[in-house]
Amino acid sequence: MMNEFVADERGFIAWKITRPALEKEKEKEEILYTEEVVAMLMSYVKMLAERQAGIAISDCVITIPSWFTYDQRLMFRDAAEGLAGLNVLQLVHENTATAVMYGIDKKIEANETQTVLFYNMGGMDTEATVARYSLVNETAKKTSPHIEILGEAYDAELGSRDLDIVLINHLSEIFNSMPER
Repeated sequence: MMNEFVADERGFIAWKITRPALEKEKEKEEILYTEEVVAMLMSYVKMLAERQAGIAISDCVITIPSWFTYDQRLMFRDAAEGLAGLNVLQLVHENTATAVMYGIDKKIEANETQTVLFYNMGGMDTEATVARYSLVNETAKKTSPHIEILGEAYDAELGSRDLDIVLINHLSEIFNSMPER
């Protein structure tokens, strides 16, 4: 089976699959759209989660990069709901999800405010989120933890692969400048 990346009519990445011929058939070419591939992955993960939990799963929250466009967000929602049979409760930025989980585990004292930077350098992109944690007085006797996302920034083109290239070039220069023995 041969695979090739192509652009679909919307300009998104699609996969051109050429399936080998069976006996007297011709080779079959098929275009898989991004949402179809994402839905296949979501269906597989859903099956694994159901097997692990021992119950049927229908609802989900999906984390997405902060730099996703409106169309990309819709594509993920459509893949989950229309193709994978999931009910999407929310799309959440990856770093926001991290900040919320940190806030759940963090103990904040009364009259204390904490500001935290969450930095995420993946293979292909980098994201940073600044969050503030505090307690809010709901009533005279009750306070609740409060999280506020102060800002998010991202570079969809800068990831650890770029750092790897810089390090390889730097180490190559050092190696090449060493005297031969």
